[in-house]
Amino acid sequence: MTQVQRYDIFDIRLQAKAGKPFDTPLKARFAAPDGTRITVWGYYDGGDRFLIRFMPEQEGNYTYETLSPVPAMHGITGFFPVHWCGRSRQSNAGRIVPEARRWDPAFQRRNDLLCVDLSAANRPGGYDRRA
Repeated sequence: MTQVQRYDIFDIRLQAKAGKPFDTPLKARFAAPDGTRITVWGYYDGGDRFLIRFMPEQEGNYTYETLSPVPAMHGITGFFPVHWCGRSRQSNAGRIVPEARRWDPAFQRRNDLLCVDLSAANRPGGYDRRA
Protein backbone atom coordinates (compact mmCIF):
# COMPACT_ATOMS: atom_id res chain seq x y z
CA MET A 1 0.00 0.00 0.00
CA THR A 2 1.31 3.44 -0.91
CA GLN A 3 1.62 5.92 1.94
CA VAL A 4 1.59 9.59 1.06
CA GLN A 5 2.64 12.58 3.11
CA ARG A 6 0.20 15.46 3.49
CA TYR A 7 0.80 18.03 0.68
CA ASP A 8 2.89 15.49 -1.22
CA ILE A 9 2.10 14.08 -4.67
CA PHE A 10 0.02 10.97 -5.31
CA ASP A 11 0.01 9.67 -8.89
CA ILE A 12 -2.39 7.28 -10.58
CA ARG A 13 -0.51 5.85 -13.57
CA LEU A 14 -2.58 4.19 -16.26
CA GLN A 15 -1.78 2.50 -19.57
CA ALA A 16 -4.19 2.33 -22.47
CA LYS A 17 -4.31 2.68 -26.22
CA ALA A 18 -6.28 5.72 -27.32
CA GLY A 19 -6.91 6.89 -30.87
CA LYS A 20 -6.34 10.57 -30.04
CA PRO A 21 -4.54 10.48 -26.68
CA PHE A 22 -4.36 14.28 -26.25
CA ASP A 23 -8.15 14.47 -26.70
CA THR A 24 -8.98 11.52 -24.42
CA PRO A 25 -10.85 12.67 -21.30
CA LEU A 26 -9.62 11.19 -18.04
CA LYS A 27 -10.36 12.22 -14.48
CA ALA A 28 -10.51 10.82 -10.97
CA ARG A 29 -12.89 11.54 -8.14
CA PHE A 30 -11.16 11.56 -4.77
CA ALA A 31 -12.96 11.39 -1.43
CA ALA A 32 -11.10 13.04 1.45
CA PRO A 33 -11.28 11.73 5.03
CA ASP A 34 -13.87 14.39 5.95
CA GLY A 35 -16.08 13.39 3.00
CA THR A 36 -15.09 16.26 0.69
CA ARG A 37 -15.10 15.20 -2.97
CA ILE A 38 -12.36 16.45 -5.29
CA THR A 39 -12.26 15.89 -9.07
CA VAL A 40 -8.84 15.96 -10.74
CA TRP A 41 -8.25 15.81 -14.49
CA GLY A 42 -5.64 13.46 -15.87
CA TYR A 43 -3.42 13.91 -18.88
CA TYR A 44 -1.58 12.02 -21.61
CA ASP A 45 2.01 11.28 -20.56
CA GLY A 46 3.45 9.85 -23.80
CA GLY A 47 3.43 6.40 -25.37
CA ASP A 48 0.38 4.63 -23.99
CA ARG A 49 0.74 6.24 -20.54
CA PHE A 50 -1.79 8.50 -18.80
CA LEU A 51 -1.36 10.19 -15.42
CA ILE A 52 -3.60 11.70 -12.76
CA ARG A 53 -1.66 13.77 -10.21
CA PHE A 54 -3.20 14.68 -6.84
CA MET A 55 -2.00 16.49 -3.72
CA PRO A 56 -3.88 15.52 -0.51
CA GLU A 57 -4.52 18.27 2.03
CA GLN A 58 -5.85 16.17 4.93
CA GLU A 59 -4.54 13.32 7.04
CA GLY A 60 -6.42 10.04 6.89
CA ASN A 61 -7.61 7.63 4.22
CA TYR A 62 -8.47 8.85 0.72
CA THR A 63 -10.39 6.84 -1.85
CA TYR A 64 -10.57 7.37 -5.60
CA GLU A 65 -12.31 6.21 -8.75
CA THR A 66 -11.26 6.95 -12.34
CA LEU A 67 -13.64 8.04 -15.11
CA SER A 68 -12.89 7.83 -18.83
CA PRO A 69 -14.60 6.75 -22.05
CA VAL A 70 -11.65 4.37 -22.55
CA PRO A 71 -12.69 1.10 -20.83
CA ALA A 72 -9.13 0.28 -19.69
CA MET A 73 -9.02 3.53 -17.68
CA HIS A 74 -12.60 3.65 -16.39
CA GLY A 75 -13.80 2.49 -12.99
CA ILE A 76 -10.41 1.89 -11.39
CA THR A 77 -10.74 2.30 -7.63
CA GLY A 78 -8.32 2.42 -4.77
CA PHE A 79 -7.35 4.06 -1.52
CA PHE A 80 -4.24 5.39 0.20
CA PRO A 81 -3.40 6.69 3.68
CA VAL A 82 -2.06 10.21 4.17
CA HIS A 83 0.10 11.20 7.12
CA TRP A 84 2.15 14.18 8.26
CA CYS A 85 5.67 13.65 9.57
CA GLY A 86 6.23 17.17 10.94
CA ARG A 87 7.05 17.83 14.56
CA SER A 88 3.92 19.86 15.15
CA ARG A 89 0.64 19.51 13.31
CA GLN A 90 -0.27 23.12 14.15
CA SER A 91 2.82 24.35 12.31
CA ASN A 92 1.67 22.90 8.99
CA ALA A 93 0.51 25.84 6.86
CA GLY A 94 0.06 24.01 3.56
CA ARG A 95 1.88 23.98 0.27
CA ILE A 96 5.30 25.55 0.54
CA VAL A 97 8.34 26.26 -1.55
CA PRO A 98 11.47 26.55 0.61
CA GLU A 99 13.19 29.91 0.17
CA ALA A 100 16.06 29.34 2.60
CA ARG A 101 19.46 29.17 0.89
CA ARG A 102 21.24 28.04 4.02
CA TRP A 103 20.78 25.05 6.32
CA ASP A 104 17.98 25.51 8.78
CA PRO A 105 17.24 22.99 11.55
CA ALA A 106 13.53 23.25 10.71
CA PHE A 107 14.26 21.10 7.63
CA GLN A 108 14.79 17.46 8.50
CA ARG A 109 14.77 14.09 6.78
CA ARG A 110 12.62 11.33 8.18
CA ASN A 111 12.17 8.06 6.26
CA ASP A 112 13.38 9.71 3.04
CA LEU A 113 10.65 12.37 3.23
CA LEU A 114 11.56 16.03 3.58
CA CYS A 115 9.62 17.50 6.47
CA VAL A 116 9.43 21.19 7.25
CA ASP A 117 8.54 22.63 10.63
CA LEU A 118 6.96 25.98 9.79
CA SER A 119 6.92 27.06 13.43
CA ALA A 120 10.64 27.88 12.97
CA ALA A 121 9.61 30.83 10.79
CA ASN A 122 8.13 32.50 13.87
CA ARG A 123 11.17 32.00 16.11
CA PRO A 124 14.14 34.37 16.33
CA GLY A 125 16.73 33.23 13.81
CA GLY A 126 14.06 31.46 11.72
CA TYR A 127 13.88 31.80 7.96
CA ASP A 128 15.74 34.70 6.40
CA ARG A 129 13.54 35.78 3.48
CA ARG A 130 15.94 38.54 2.41
CA ALA A 131 18.46 36.03 0.93
